[in-house]
Formats: sequence, structure tokens, C-alpha cells
Amino acid sequence: MRMPAGALLGITLALSIASLTVACGKDDLNREGATTATTPPTTETPVVIPAGTPVRSVQDIVSDAYLAYWDAYTQAVFKLDESRIGETMTGPILERTRAEIADLRQRGRAVRIDVEHRFVVVDVNEQAGTATVVDEYTNRSYLVDPVTKQPTGTIPAGSRVADTYFMIRMDERWKVRDGVRSTGN
Repeated sequence: MRMPAGALLGITLALSIASLTVACGKDDLNREGATTATTPPTTETPVVIPAGTPVRSVQDIVSDAYLAYWDAYTQAVFKLDESRIGETMTGPILERTRAEIADLRQRGRAVRIDVEHRFVVVDVNEQAGTATVVDEYTNRSYLVDPVTKQPTGTIPAGSRVADTYFMIRMDERWKVRDGVRSTGN
């Protein structure tokens, strides 16, 4: 049976209080030579993490941020809307994406992104707030009419691309800062 998170938190808190009461029973406090420590009241509420709750690694967090970048990029070049790209990208890649969207608008085109990712987080420096992601993906993206969203040419069979992305942590959020194409065919 699965319990709601609130019920589990209440049970965990009750068990913690019961354990504390037993461990620091009245008899222990009245022993000769026993001392009691007083702690100043705090305004912080203790956080109880239920047993079995997975702790997310920084690699998982960077991976999620990398995929969020792709989601934002995909929507931006499909809708020709750059309003949300700053949430997932910064620096040179943000400027290149803005220029790409402006170019697509000028040409009367949009892009339907169709990629199959195979990426790995190869380096994370938490102290510096940097990470590197290598993605060897299959790209089957194609141009579409910006209004009808119909293809403007043939849909490609796909090509393998190897890109390296450099990420940076800004305001507790990971963003793609730049990227370099290693190979493509």
C-alpha cells in the first residue's frame, strides 16, 4: 500500500519524537552527574526526507538542464519565438540561437527538430559551476513553413552528429553556454 507523502512525513516525525523521548527518558535526566543541555529556539523547520527517497546527483541535474535546453531550442526554432530561450542558454549559444531565429524569420522558414540523443555528462566542476556534455545524436531535422508547419523540402534520413556542450551554473540553474561540433556526416 502506498501512503501519501504527508502521512509518511507525519509518521516519520512521530517516530522521531517517540525515539527521542525513549532515548532521553526521565530516568536518564535525574541521574546523579547528568547534565542537560538547552538549545536556543530556532525558527527553522527540520526537513525530514523519507527513507528510500533517491538523492539526485549533479550529473542528473545537469542532464535534465541539458534536455531542457533542447526542449527550449526545439520550440524556439519551430515557433520562431525566442522569449524563453534565456531560461536554458546564455552567452555565445544564446546569441547564435537569436541570430538563427532572425534568419529563419527573414527566409520565411521554421525548423522541426527531430533528434535522437545519446549523450553523457563527461565533466562537472561543482565548485566552478561548469559542466561538459558530449552528445552523439542522430539528426533528422528539417525546414517547415512557419504557418502551416508543413515540410518545405524532403525529410532527411538522418545524419550522425557529435557535439560538445559547455554548461555553466547561474543563479542555481544550469544553462548551456556554448557548443562545438566535433563531427557530422
